[in-house]
Amino acid sequence: MHKASKSSFGGWLDRKVLIVRGIAGHTDKALIHQQLMAKFGGYAKVIVPHVDPNSQSAKLMRTAYVNFGTEAEATQALHQHRNKLTIGGRPVELMFSIRDPADREFVFGPEGWRFTVMVQNISDEVEAYELVEHFEQVGEVFVGKIERNKMTGELFGIVQYVDENSVGVAISNLNNTRLLNTVIKVDRHHKIRQQEPAPR
Repeated sequence: MHKASKSSFGGWLDRKVLIVRGIAGHTDKALIHQQLMAKFGGYAKVIVPHVDPNSQSAKLMRTAYVNFGTEAEATQALHQHRNKLTIGGRPVELMFSIRDPADREFVFGPEGWRFTVMVQNISDEVEAYELVEHFEQVGEVFVGKIERNKMTGELFGIVQYVDENSVGVAISNLNNTRLLNTVIKVDRHHKIRQQEPAPR
């Protein structure tokens, strides 16, 4: 099946390996390893790839990998630490790893927008892990996060599902539902909506 027609990327996930994304590029490799070992070292192997300190990637973000013996251990760690993990005092993203670089490009690039919903009217009191828990009611969440609109200052959520079908289910079932003390609005990723033909 051609990648553009895929409706799920679950088969691409390495469910024994978690990737830690969004580590500040200047963070010392030893510190990253130490803090991840403190969380996972009792039952997992931590790998922090070397990055040339003078490279462009070192000035942006770093990644690390946590390898588990079983899928069950990795899944438990993901549910326990997703959206709660910090490295060097900075929140980082935790998710299942994707083996193939071309598959990662698909998921994190424009094609990945098809698997994503945008969530508006989020309260300041909502934590990212609570957003994920709310949207896991209708499908497996690959990544969920809360960001702030730089123009308006309003919070919004981004939830990416593993299966594209979950997007429609989330819009049908979770739009206009209560998340803590506000009623949220759920719709497709705005860049997907821009691509849809205007109604006649």
